[in-house]
Amino acid sequence: MSRVLTQHIKGGSRTLPPLENITMITPLVTRILAQNGGPYTLQGTNTYLVGKGSERLLIDTGSGNPEYIPVLKEAMNKAGCETLKGIIITHWHHDHLGGVPSIQQVFGNGNSIPVYKFMPKEMEKTFGKGEGAKDPFTIWPENKFVPLQSEQKLFCEGATLRMVHTPGHANDHIVIVLEEEGSMFSGDNVLGTGTGVFRDLGSYIRSLNVMLNLNPKSLYPGHGPVVADGPALIKEYISHRMKRLDQVKEILSRTPLKAWTSSEIVQIIYPSLPENLVPPATYNTMRVLQALQDDGKA
Repeated sequence: MSRVLTQHIKGGSRTLPPLENITMITPLVTRILAQNGGPYTLQGTNTYLVGKGSERLLIDTGSGNPEYIPVLKEAMNKAGCETLKGIIITHWHHDHLGGVPSIQQVFGNGNSIPVYKFMPKEMEKTFGKGEGAKDPFTIWPENKFVPLQSEQKLFCEGATLRMVHTPGHANDHIVIVLEEEGSMFSGDNVLGTGTGVFRDLGSYIRSLNVMLNLNPKSLYPGHGPVVADGPALIKEYISHRMKRLDQVKEILSRTPLKAWTSSEIVQIIYPSLPENLVPPATYNTMRVLQALQDDGKA
C-alpha cells in the first residue's frame, strides 16, 4: 500500500493527527468537528460552515451528539454567522446526517432550515452496525429533504457550491466544488487519512475519475485533515483500488478450485494490519469479490 495512504499506521497501530474542534481553513471555509470520533469516523466527522457574512451553508451535521451543538454555536459566533441558509448532506450515513434534528431544533425552530440531499431512484438498504446501520428517513423524513440534482449550484454570500453525484461509497454520495477556490468537499469518497470503504467498486472507481477530472486544488474530506494536493491523492486512491483488484485476482488464480473467504484474502494482502482496521478491510475485500463475480472473474 502507498506510504501516503499508510503513514498513519505505525508499529501495528493507528495514530491520527490531532484536529482542533474549530478551524478556519480559508476565509470561506470553517471546519467544525462533530464530536463523534471513533474507529470509523477517525477524529470525528468534519462539518463545514461555508461562505461569508451573517447567513451561511452547512455541509454535513455529524451523528447528533449533543456536544456538537455548543461547538457549532461557537464556530458560528467566531465566523460572524447568525443563521444557516441551508444544510447540505453529502450522503445518507448517520455520521453525516444524524445531527439534522438537533440543528433544526436549535437553529431552525424545528424544521425551517432546508436540508439538501441527492435522492436516488432507490435508496440503499441499511447494513452492518456502523455508518450504514440507520435508516436515514428515521432521522429526517423523506418528504422534508430538498432533492439535489448533479451539477446543481447552491449559493450564499461569497460562495458558489456545485453538486456532483459521485456514487460508490454510497449511492446518493455527492462531492461539492467550491468554485471560488477550486476546492472540493470530498465527503467519504476520499478521506484526509487512510482510505474509506465502498459499496460498489465499479461506481466508486468511476466517481474517483470524475473527481480527478474536476482537478480540485485541495480537498475538504468528510474525515481527517485537509488534503493540499487533491489530484495527487485521488490518483493514489485510484491506483490503490486497482492494485487491490489485481491482487485479489492473482490470489484467486493460485488455486482456481479453492473456495476463498474474504478473511483469508485479507490475511494475505494485509499481513500486519492493525486489528481495528481488519473489519473495514474485510468489507472492502468482499466488495472486490462481488465486483469480480459480477464480471465473471471470481
